Amino acid sequence: MDRINLPGTQLKGTIFDKTIQILANADDVDIIGRSLEGVKEAFLCLDEAAKKLGLVVNQAKTKYMRAGGDGTGGGGFDITVGSYEFKRVDHFKYLGSVVTPGE
Repeated sequence: MDRINLPGTQLKGTIFDKTIQILANADDVDIIGRSLEGVKEAFLCLDEAAKKLGLVVNQAKTKYMRAGGDGTGGGGFDITVGSYEFKRVDHFKYLGSVVTPGE
Protein backbone atom coordinates (compact mmCIF):
# COMPACT_ATOMS: atom_id res chain seq x y z
CA MET A 1 0.00 0.00 0.00
CA ASP A 2 1.32 3.45 -0.91
CA ARG A 3 1.60 6.17 1.68
CA ILE A 4 1.10 9.85 0.99
CA ASN A 5 3.78 11.89 2.72
CA LEU A 6 3.19 15.63 2.76
CA PRO A 7 6.08 18.03 3.36
CA GLY A 8 6.21 19.10 6.99
CA THR A 9 3.70 16.49 8.13
CA GLN A 10 4.35 15.21 11.63
CA LEU A 11 3.17 11.68 12.26
CA LYS A 12 2.80 12.00 16.05
CA GLY A 13 1.05 14.43 18.36
CA THR A 14 -2.25 16.31 18.19
CA ILE A 15 -3.49 19.64 16.89
CA PHE A 16 -2.55 21.08 20.29
CA ASP A 17 1.17 20.85 19.45
CA LYS A 18 1.18 21.44 15.67
CA THR A 19 -0.46 23.71 13.12
CA ILE A 20 -1.97 21.09 10.77
CA GLN A 21 -3.33 17.62 11.46
CA ILE A 22 -4.63 15.16 8.88
CA LEU A 23 -6.98 12.36 9.95
CA ALA A 24 -7.67 9.64 7.40
CA ASN A 25 -9.54 6.36 7.37
CA ALA A 26 -10.15 4.62 4.01
CA ASP A 27 -11.61 7.35 1.79
CA ASP A 28 -12.55 9.74 4.63
CA VAL A 29 -9.97 12.50 5.13
CA ASP A 30 -10.18 15.40 7.57
CA ILE A 31 -7.66 18.27 7.56
CA ILE A 32 -7.56 20.24 10.82
CA GLY A 33 -5.57 23.45 11.04
CA ARG A 34 -5.00 26.50 13.14
CA SER A 35 -5.35 28.77 10.08
CA LEU A 36 -7.37 28.72 6.88
CA GLU A 37 -4.20 29.31 4.86
CA GLY A 38 -2.52 26.31 6.49
CA VAL A 39 -5.51 24.09 5.70
CA LYS A 40 -5.57 25.32 2.09
CA GLU A 41 -1.86 24.57 1.68
CA ALA A 42 -2.23 21.10 3.21
CA PHE A 43 -5.22 20.37 0.95
CA LEU A 44 -3.30 21.36 -2.20
CA CYS A 45 -0.37 19.12 -1.20
CA LEU A 46 -2.73 16.25 -0.42
CA ASP A 47 -4.61 16.73 -3.70
CA GLU A 48 -1.37 16.67 -5.70
CA ALA A 49 -0.12 13.53 -3.94
CA ALA A 50 -3.50 11.80 -4.32
CA LYS A 51 -3.59 12.50 -8.07
CA LYS A 52 -0.26 10.68 -8.43
CA LEU A 53 -2.01 7.60 -7.02
CA GLY A 54 -5.02 7.99 -9.32
CA LEU A 55 -7.29 9.38 -6.59
CA VAL A 56 -9.57 12.37 -7.07
CA VAL A 57 -11.34 14.73 -4.67
CA ASN A 58 -15.13 14.61 -4.78
CA GLN A 59 -15.84 18.34 -4.68
CA ALA A 60 -19.57 17.79 -4.09
CA LYS A 61 -18.85 15.80 -0.91
CA THR A 62 -16.01 18.00 0.36
CA LYS A 63 -17.06 20.68 2.86
CA TYR A 64 -15.34 22.85 5.40
CA MET A 65 -16.20 24.01 8.89
CA ARG A 66 -14.62 26.80 10.90
CA ALA A 67 -14.42 26.80 14.68
CA GLY A 68 -13.36 29.98 16.47
CA GLY A 69 -11.24 30.09 19.60
CA ASP A 70 -14.43 30.52 21.62
CA GLY A 71 -15.93 27.38 20.05
CA THR A 72 -18.15 29.24 17.60
CA GLY A 73 -18.04 29.06 13.84
CA GLY A 74 -18.32 32.79 13.11
CA GLY A 75 -19.24 34.19 9.65
CA GLY A 76 -20.40 32.10 6.73
CA PHE A 77 -18.76 31.95 3.33
CA ASP A 78 -17.62 29.40 0.81
CA ILE A 79 -13.92 29.13 0.00
CA THR A 80 -11.91 28.54 -3.15
CA VAL A 81 -8.80 26.38 -2.97
CA GLY A 82 -6.97 25.98 -6.26
CA SER A 83 -9.63 24.97 -8.80
CA TYR A 84 -12.05 23.76 -6.10
CA GLU A 85 -14.86 25.61 -4.36
CA PHE A 86 -16.01 24.23 -1.02
CA LYS A 87 -19.26 24.96 0.81
CA ARG A 88 -19.17 25.97 4.44
CA VAL A 89 -21.13 23.87 6.94
CA ASP A 90 -21.92 24.25 10.65
CA HIS A 91 -21.51 20.50 11.32
CA PHE A 92 -20.34 17.36 9.53
CA LYS A 93 -20.27 13.62 10.03
CA TYR A 94 -16.86 11.94 10.32
CA LEU A 95 -16.73 8.17 10.77
CA GLY A 96 -20.32 8.13 12.01
CA SER A 97 -19.94 10.94 14.56
CA VAL A 98 -21.39 14.43 14.14
CA VAL A 99 -18.77 17.15 14.66
CA THR A 100 -19.78 20.75 15.49
CA PRO A 101 -17.61 23.87 16.06
CA GLY A 102 -17.93 23.59 19.85
CA GLU A 103 -16.70 19.98 20.00
